[in-house]
Amino acid sequence: MKLVVQVKLLPTPVQAAALEATPRACNRAADHVAQVGFKRGVKDRNGLQKLLYAEVKARFGLSAQPAVRVVKKVADACTARTAQAKAGRPGIDPAYTSQRCPRCGHTEWANRSDRDHFRCRRCGLVDPADHVAGVNARNRAHSVWAFVNRPV
Repeated sequence: MKLVVQVKLLPTPVQAAALEATPRACNRAADHVAQVGFKRGVKDRNGLQKLLYAEVKARFGLSAQPAVRVVKKVADACTARTAQAKAGRPGIDPAYTSQRCPRCGHTEWANRSDRDHFRCRRCGLVDPADHVAGVNARNRAHSVWAFVNRPV
């Protein structure tokens, strides 16, 4: 017989601040790795790791595992971007796709009452949040395609 135990962590304010600081440091480190890798033309994981691993640890105060994960995420993003470009599918920016109303264009964080639901504060459209994000991503891809394939 298996026993399942649920545990709820209640960090102190100091611990909560430390927990919030780590993802922020990882994001800053990822931005740095991407910028340096782009400037130097290094896109593969091994190259980025040799070039920036020690600097990421020292500069952003990350331990070994988060530093390695940051480098891997950037390398994976470069690989995906390259594959999309080779396949003739330019990437789209996913920012705000789940907050923007596909009907009226209104963008507001309050349009997402929770993770699964979307309700536009302007026009009242109600839809699952994933569906709204997919429609917006499709619309962006269509406009990118139209721009790239327009006659010169």
